[in-house]
Amino acid sequence: MKKLALFAQKTKIKQGERNMQKSFHGTFLLIFVSILFLVTGCVGPCCTKEEIVMNKELECYGKTIAQEQNMQFLLIGDATDGRETVYCLTLRSEQPTRLNQGRILAANNVKNFIAMLRTSPTVKAYVDHWRSEDTNYPEEVPLSKVGYKIVFWDKNIDRPMRPYLAEILFVDSTFYYFEADATTQQLYLVFSEPYESALRFRNQQNQASSK
Repeated sequence: MKKLALFAQKTKIKQGERNMQKSFHGTFLLIFVSILFLVTGCVGPCCTKEEIVMNKELECYGKTIAQEQNMQFLLIGDATDGRETVYCLTLRSEQPTRLNQGRILAANNVKNFIAMLRTSPTVKAYVDHWRSEDTNYPEEVPLSKVGYKIVFWDKNIDRPMRPYLAEILFVDSTFYYFEADATTQQLYLVFSEPYESALRFRNQQNQASSK
């Protein structure tokens, strides 16, 4: 408790009590959902055994990607507020990332995530379960059901200021890139693009760098 009080005091001095409380509450919610998943193996009110097994694989995948990219894995499950999102990862990064860097990072990560989802036996078992109950359920993981979020916070849970990104969100087949207001730390959208556009930009940048 003493450490928490000291942390709150330092954050208040740095950016104001109101902003600190808002950031802390958001972090607490992410931590709470993560603990809920670890305890139950599920982030929803009810899980099938296929979903529990699949979630464990997604968690393992998320932790591996985070470690490889010097990030922190936060949680699986929908953190996008998307109407159709089923498969979703949330990671945290402290690395300063400009817009074009973020576009490449996001395109790579989401492309690889989709490839994993569409080749995983545990995901197939999950899909087969739902197809046994609803023949209209898609046989292959559709892009519209995939979500991905990368949040940029430092050790004090402060978002970086422009020109660096504060958050990247992939939902409803579209990438959204946000920066943070210098005073309030509120997110504001600076750019968005559909999935295919992000892949084209990624490919162009890769070709240019290989010349």
